[in-house]
Amino acid sequence: FEIVNMHVRTLYRIQFPLLKLIFKESPKSSSESAIGELFAQAAGFYDISGYGISSHNQKTIWTLATMIPAFWAGKRKIPVILLPQSLGPFEFKGWKKLLIRPIIARYLKIPNTIFIREAVSRGYLAPFRRDGIVNSFDLVLLNASGHAHTPKNNSIAIIPNRQLTNFMAANDIAGLFAQLAQESIDAGYDVHLFAHATDDMKLCRLIYEAIPDKTKTIFYQDDFTIPQTEALLAQMSGVITARYHGLVHAIKLGKPCFVLGWATKYQ
Repeated sequence: FEIVNMHVRTLYRIQFPLLKLIFKESPKSSSESAIGELFAQAAGFYDISGYGISSHNQKTIWTLATMIPAFWAGKRKIPVILLPQSLGPFEFKGWKKLLIRPIIARYLKIPNTIFIREAVSRGYLAPFRRDGIVNSFDLVLLNASGHAHTPKNNSIAIIPNRQLTNFMAANDIAGLFAQLAQESIDAGYDVHLFAHATDDMKLCRLIYEAIPDKTKTIFYQDDFTIPQTEALLAQMSGVITARYHGLVHAIKLGKPCFVLGWATKYQ
């Protein structure tokens, strides 16, 4: 595998060349010429953008950027498949309804097959297409686990999600998780706090500072790989999670979960 970083600025610069007069190349991105060459030679394109195409909790700039690579693939007749993800709702209002919905309508006609994780997405897609839509479990659940399911000790994993701060103040979210952590400790469990996504590390620090009993709290500041995440969760008695894939890994390992979700996918 070769990792290619397509920064949002890069996507817009390639799609709309006039923007190159305004925005410089992103130092975080791979070479724009290399990205162009990649799409010129590709035999297939798989997309797993999650809530990228949705009016729910998503900024317009990201919604449009998420669709750009599929348009490149479609223009070059490269087969496109959307891997299991959440799609919709598409309840745009005002200028967004006039601008974004027609683009989404074009975008959703490109893929050969669309795999959906939630049954509700089929209804969201119905106005745009009805064929080539397949229900599927999340990719993590389609892989066998290599870890034992028996916990080594009485321990609870806590996995927060900064997305919750779009609905409540960060300090309130941190206080809520800290309370859950302390109640777990009072019930005789050790607490293992970690970020499933690097975006959550700042929130993790707020939570750790708010937990009264730090002697029973382990705060991991590592950037875990997927196998390392599963290995850690395999040792837990239970999982408190606001990250969707924290939930998916826990289900895969047969762990009881307490879930704080913000979207249909958690149901």
